Amino acid sequence: MDVLAGGGSLTEAKELLGHVYTVTTMAYAKVDLVSLRVLAVPFGQVPR
Repeated sequence: MDVLAGGGSLTEAKELLGHVYTVTTMAYAKVDLVSLRVLAVPFGQVPR
């Protein structure tokens, strides 16, 4: 979902897609594993 990848919120995506319920939009949202890896902290390390 380009809205989320571009920094938009799930609510914004919901409104753009015309969904009544956020849960409907969530069914279409995908996890971007590459971006998530950048954010994840390696096990045992504390971010500074």
